[in-house]
Amino acid sequence: MACGAEAPASDDSPEPVEIWALKHTGLNPAHRQYKAMVETYWRVAPAEGNPYRELDAQGV
Repeated sequence: MACGAEAPASDDSPEPVEIWALKHTGLNPAHRQYKAMVETYWRVAPAEGNPYRELDAQGV
C-alpha cells in the first residue's frame, strides 16, 4: 500500500490483479498489503409513464 505501485485495471475478473499482487510480493517480499479500489457504474431507466422514458428510447 505504501510503495505506490498499481496493478493494471481489470474489468470482470480479479485474477489479473491477484497475479500481479503475487508477482509484486515475489519481487518485493516486504510488500504484503494491498488495497482494492472498485468503481461501479449504474444506469437508471425511467419508469413507464415517465416522459423521459420516450426520450431515452429515442436516444436523446
